[in-house]
Order: sequence, then C-alpha cells, then structure tokens
Amino acid sequence: MQLASKAPLIEMMLGQALIASGNNAYTDEAIRILKGAIAREGEAPAGYQQLAMAYGRKGELAEADLASAQAAFLRGDNKTARDLASRAKARFAVGTPGWVKADDILAAKVAGKN
Repeated sequence: MQLASKAPLIEMMLGQALIASGNNAYTDEAIRILKGAIAREGEAPAGYQQLAMAYGRKGELAEADLASAQAAFLRGDNKTARDLASRAKARFAVGTPGWVKADDILAAKVAGKN
C-alpha cells in the first residue's frame, strides 16, 4: 500500500487497522508502515504502542518492550518507560541499536518527573 508521504498519522491508523484485523499475514506490513510513520512523526505515542503490539504478535519481545517503553516515555510515564526499557535492554545484545535506545530511555528524565 502507498499513502501520501506526508501523512504519518494516517499511516499509523492504517497500521492500527492492519493489527486490529487479527490477520497475522498483515503484521510485517503493519510494522513497515508504522516504522515509516514514526520516522516522520516520532512524538506520537500511539504509533509506538501499535508497533509494540505488532512486534508482540511476531514474538519479537525485545522490540515490543522497546516500543512500549518509547510510548510510555512520550506519554510522560517515566516509571513504566524505565521498567520496559530495562526489560528491553536485557533482551537485546549489548551495543545493538535497540540496546542503545533502551539505555537512552533509562538515562533520560521526563520533564518534571524523576
């Protein structure tokens, strides 16, 4: 499927619809669409939340935990973000991009919260 290149929120809704269909054949496409949308609209927790569900459906738990941590971080839920990032970091190999992102979340502070 191809959408307008400047419509990341619509792409996130498409990814959500693909996941909600319950058809596992759409999971890889949903991940591709959501990752593209998040690359252009990285401040939308819903995109990360949907991405986490898609990764969970595939059994890619490290990626699912990281996406959930990113969603929680963007919502300002620092405790949940740190808990999920810690779990994700333990599942990734040291030094991989996912490990580094999880470590960044653990090191960051949400504005106004510890």
